Amino acid sequence: MFGKRRMRTIILLILLATAASAASAVAGEPPSSSGGSEDLAYFTVPPAPTIISVTPGSGTLMGGTVVTITGTNLSGATNVTFGAAAATALTVLDDSAVTCQTPASPAGNVDVVLTAPGGTATASGAYTYVPAPVVTSTLTAAGTVGQAFFYQITASDAPTSYAASGLPAGLTIDWATGVISGMADAGGSWSVTIAAANAGGSGYATLVLTIAADQGTAAYSSNDWSGGGCGSGGGLAALVIMAFGLCARRCCLTGVIMPRGMGR
Repeated sequence: MFGKRRMRTIILLILLATAASAASAVAGEPPSSSGGSEDLAYFTVPPAPTIISVTPGSGTLMGGTVVTITGTNLSGATNVTFGAAAATALTVLDDSAVTCQTPASPAGNVDVVLTAPGGTATASGAYTYVPAPVVTSTLTAAGTVGQAFFYQITASDAPTSYAASGLPAGLTIDWATGVISGMADAGGSWSVTIAAANAGGSGYATLVLTIAADQGTAAYSSNDWSGGGCGSGGGLAALVIMAFGLCARRCCLTGVIMPRGMGR
C-alpha cells in the first residue's frame, strides 16, 4: 500500500516538473542551468567581422582624414587601428559600414584592423600615409611681352594637381600637368604663388616672374624733324608713339612704326 502511494507521488512530481519546463520553453526562457552541455544551445556566438574596402586609401601624415570602412558584421564595432595607432570619431553606420578619422603616422602603408563583438578583421596594407609635395622647380622665370612663355612646375611625391595664383594677364596654368604658358600682355614683375598637391596635402612656393616689354623702334623718312619743320619742305609733323608707349619722337608723317630690328 505504501509503495503504490509513493509511486503515484513520484509520477505526479515528474509530470509537474515536465509541465513547468514546457511552460518555460514556450515563454522563451531557458531552463535553470545544471552546468551540462545542453545549456550551450542558448548562447549565440556573434559572426566574425570582415573588411571589404577602405576609402579613401591614402591621406596626410597629420591624420584627420575621414575614412569609410565597408564589410560585414560590423555592428557594435568598438575600435579601428591604422598601424599601431587608434582611429578617432568611430561611427557605426550599419552592419556593413563604419566611419572614422585617421590618426597621425609616418609615411608608408599600414594595416587597418577593426574590432567588433565577433572578433577582429584585418586589411593588410590597406591605407597609405603620403607626404605632401615639395616644389622643386626653379623659382625665377622670365619672358617677353607678346612672345610664347613656358614654365613647368615640378615637385616631389607624385603630385596629382597643380595651381598658380597671381599670374599676369595672358598666362594660364594647366592644373593637371603644372605647365604655365601663354603670351603675357604687359611687362613687369610678379610674385606668383605656385602649388602642387596630392593625397597628403599641398606644397607651396613663390615664383618671381619677370616679363620684359618688347620695345619697338621707328623707321623714319628722309625728311626727319629738323628745326622748325620737316626737311626743306616744312611738312607737317606728328608725335609718333613707339611700340608699347615706352618712348616718343617727332618725325614727319611719312615715318612709320616698325618692330625693333626692322627700322634703321
